[in-house]
Amino acid sequence: MNTSATPFTLRQMKHLEEAFRLGAADASQAMARWLEVPSLITIESIDQLPIDEAPGILGSSDAPLCFCSMAMTGGLTGMMIFAFDDACGFSLTDLLLNHPLGTAREWGEVECSAALESTNIIGCSYLNSLARHLPESLELVPSPPLFRREFAGSLLQAAFMDQAMAANFIFLARARFEIRGEPLNWSLLFVPDAPSLARLSQMFPASDEAGYTG
Repeated sequence: MNTSATPFTLRQMKHLEEAFRLGAADASQAMARWLEVPSLITIESIDQLPIDEAPGILGSSDAPLCFCSMAMTGGLTGMMIFAFDDACGFSLTDLLLNHPLGTAREWGEVECSAALESTNIIGCSYLNSLARHLPESLELVPSPPLFRREFAGSLLQAAFMDQAMAANFIFLARARFEIRGEPLNWSLLFVPDAPSLARLSQMFPASDEAGYTG
């Protein structure tokens, strides 16, 4: 492992947090239009963590989670991961289809399609807005999302593998969701790869302050 890479400074983290906050605000509007109910996406945290904490960032539940992931290409590369438990995924399907809550009970074609299309709409809006609010002009191009259902630790370990090969810390932006004012057990993770971490660091002026750890 290359441990020469240094964390973002406090000043850089504040600039990054503002850019991600603006991206989440625009994604909230896209989500509200898609679901046709009041919706809110907020930045829960911008984190730099020891690499060995990666498998546990979504909690320690023994139950599998659902993941809709989008690969990023263009000015920044890496992944966006939309993570949620079965109950929240089924609620999303019922909401989109105007069915009573509890109607959806298993992951069939309709349920997976609802999750994937929601990821596509929210993720594209988030990335388009983020690209506009970063100091360099760039384009962020997401791939069509993929649906997986597995244990969080194994998937997150794979998602952060590229960062782990370049540094002894990981960087991620976490967003949280509300619908009709109620918090949801959904998480949106922005996970840039190692080259994109370097580019983000170059976009913002550093300072002599100690690195911020979230």
